[in-house]
Amino acid sequence: MKGAATFTHDIPAAPTIIFPQDGAVVDPSNLVVRWDPVGLTLTGAPLTTTGYEVIVTKLVADDPNGFSRPTFDVHLPPSQTRLTVPSEFLEPRTPYELEGAGTGGKRQPDHHGLLFQYPMNCGSPRH
Repeated sequence: MKGAATFTHDIPAAPTIIFPQDGAVVDPSNLVVRWDPVGLTLTGAPLTTTGYEVIVTKLVADDPNGFSRPTFDVHLPPSQTRLTVPSEFLEPRTPYELEGAGTGGKRQPDHHGLLFQYPMNCGSPRH
């Protein structure tokens, strides 16, 4: 049996992250992730973005003998360029990884492109 395929995905380019900055210490009671909209592919061609996915993952497992790490994973429509992370999810003085992806493309509307990925730390809540 033989086969061939042509790769025809329109992979979204990475947007500019407005907040938080790479390695930032954030207020766990008031975190709003913000980014500029994606309108181009990795090759610079025009792209209609069909949505975004934002993922916040705690870097330290709650169970030291397990592999499970709390994760907040949200899919958003293309009109959204900000996401409020619930204060109930974030713990003070705890490291998290923030990552996300834009979705879009003429041929593969659910294909993800790397949006951003970097560590951040939650500081002490403000009172």
